[in-house]
Amino acid sequence: MSVLPVSPPTSISSTSTHHKIYVEIERARLAKKLAKIKEEQGLIAEAVDLMQEITVETFGAMAKTEKIAFVLEQVRLCLDRQDYVRAQILSRKISTRVFDADASKEKKKPKEGDNVVEEAPADIPSLPKLKRIYYELMIR
Repeated sequence: MSVLPVSPPTSISSTSTHHKIYVEIERARLAKKLAKIKEEQGLIAEAVDLMQEITVETFGAMAKTEKIAFVLEQVRLCLDRQDYVRAQILSRKISTRVFDADASKEKKKPKEGDNVVEEAPADIPSLPKLKRIYYELMIR
């Protein structure tokens, strides 16, 4: 009996985490790290493809700032690839009203039965910094 060689997964979606809600945030973070590695290697097209597989705007348990940072990273990579149409489509997923939200309203105590939203990692910029990044990308 011969063993067939198994090729490693070529994308995030072909791993065992695909469509598993309880690991969607980890999958998005992994995709972002892999895209960063690909970008450092000069493979921008592959980095864009990795990031495009993930639709963080549908992740209910991810912190709002982390979602915005992820979409902004997608926009930045599309601009680096000179894919202006996709960059514009992605940029419209972020409402500018979110930058004007009062921070005190966000820190309300969750009630029993509410969905639990994970805290954003420490490396995610604050909302005012994300606002600056957003507008810098829009004039690029």
